Amino acid sequence: MSDPEPASPAAQTSPAEPPGKAAGWGGRVSAVLCRPAFWINWGVILLATCWIPLLKVRAVMEGPDGKVVSESVVSYAPWQSLRVLLTTGWSWMHARSLAMHAGIAFVVALAVWLMLQPGRRTP
Repeated sequence: MSDPEPASPAAQTSPAEPPGKAAGWGGRVSAVLCRPAFWINWGVILLATCWIPLLKVRAVMEGPDGKVVSESVVSYAPWQSLRVLLTTGWSWMHARSLAMHAGIAFVVALAVWLMLQPGRRTP
C-alpha cells in the first residue's frame, strides 16, 4: 500500500478561513482587519476611553527676578485635544495625544481580536 497524497494547501486551512488565504500571522491579521466588526469595536473603544486624560500641560509663571510666581498643571482628555485642534488650530502636543490614544486603542483591539480568533487547526 502506498502513502496517501498530502492534502492540498486549501484543505489545510481552518474552516473559518476562506481558501487561498495564508494561515500565518499575516493571514490572521488581514482577516481581522477586513471585518467591519473590528473597526466598529475600535470606534467603541475610542469613544469609551476618550475621557481618560493622556496629556498634561505644565504652565509656570516667573517674576522678573526669576522666582516662580505661579504654577499650574492642566490635564487634557482626547476629546478635549480634538476640540482644541478643531477650534484653535494645529498643535503637535494635542495631535500626539490623539495619535497615542488611537494607536493604543488599535493595538489593544487587534490583540484581543487575534486572541479570540481561532488559529490554524490541523486535521
